[in-house]
Amino acid sequence: MCYMASIREKRMDFFFSILNALNVGDVMNEAAYAIRPYRLISSTLLLPSASSPATLPSDNPNACFTRMELPMNSRKHLFCFAAMTAGLVLCAPSGMLAKDKLGEAKSWLAAHSDPAEINVDGAWDSEEWRTVLLHQTRGTREVTGTSDNWEIEGVVSGKKVYLVFFSKGNLAYTAEVALSETGTLTGSYAKGILQSGSGNKLLALRKAAGTQASQAAQPGEAGGALAHVVVFRKHYHNCPQVKAPVYVDGKEAADVQNGRYLTLNLSPGKHLVGTSKIGKMGSQTEDLDLVPGSTSYINFEFPSAWVCTIEIQKTDAEAAESAISKLKPNDANKVKMPEMVSLGPIGK
Repeated sequence: MCYMASIREKRMDFFFSILNALNVGDVMNEAAYAIRPYRLISSTLLLPSASSPATLPSDNPNACFTRMELPMNSRKHLFCFAAMTAGLVLCAPSGMLAKDKLGEAKSWLAAHSDPAEINVDGAWDSEEWRTVLLHQTRGTREVTGTSDNWEIEGVVSGKKVYLVFFSKGNLAYTAEVALSETGTLTGSYAKGILQSGSGNKLLALRKAAGTQASQAAQPGEAGGALAHVVVFRKHYHNCPQVKAPVYVDGKEAADVQNGRYLTLNLSPGKHLVGTSKIGKMGSQTEDLDLVPGSTSYINFEFPSAWVCTIEIQKTDAEAAESAISKLKPNDANKVKMPEMVSLGPIGK
């Protein structure tokens, strides 16, 4: 399974990163030794003896004397410096190169520019990737989403979907899938940029809950009823200035303030609402399966009076509405995605 393969690949990447760090350290140590401005010629350890007691300093019974001379040749200095620079470039952190590859992947997406003929919004199940959440606004080509610890960006071009999987700005995989008559997205994926030929692996995405991908909505066509998720944070005297970011499917939607609430207006289906980007250590998420017109409530709570840590809890409507009645709407300047977040009455 690709899920387990991704874990193995991360472990191998970690191992090779440690190995590279050790190699770079050795290179820098050898280079620094080679370009030192002096050369050690001799080292003599003088020990006290009855025949020569006067050879030792009076305040130190043992002393080590070294003689340093012969400054290095300037040409050798230049050669060693060039060698060290070349070594550092060759052993450059993979993240720097990966970011370049991510830019290349986005150019790869931009090359597919046909009008969208399908809409792939929703949750998709896959043996390789488990659950893949894709979001495509009606009448647009752009696709965003999440899968396990990956963030996803993509485009719909005709009846094909092109996806880029990445994490922390580093490219992982790219995929190309097409909608079949049975409503399944089938195609292939590869590590890095997808190329025609060998090395590609098969990918099949099946729409969750038996629903099917729909034809693309025409411009101006009314969309279905949205679902609402009310996020609230009770007023606490401890940690009042601590940020409580609200992430939806890996993207920051807002920062809920102390004693405030806000409403997320989301398309029906599966969503992840949490405290940080997916896969980030210490993150908490609620896995929601929303139906049209529904309202859910999530409490961002600081349970400890001594430690400013967030716990998120899905709360029943009666308890949530009682708590929210004592709170104020969030400030608009704390909203990162105004097209998703509303600050008016609940569910509006």
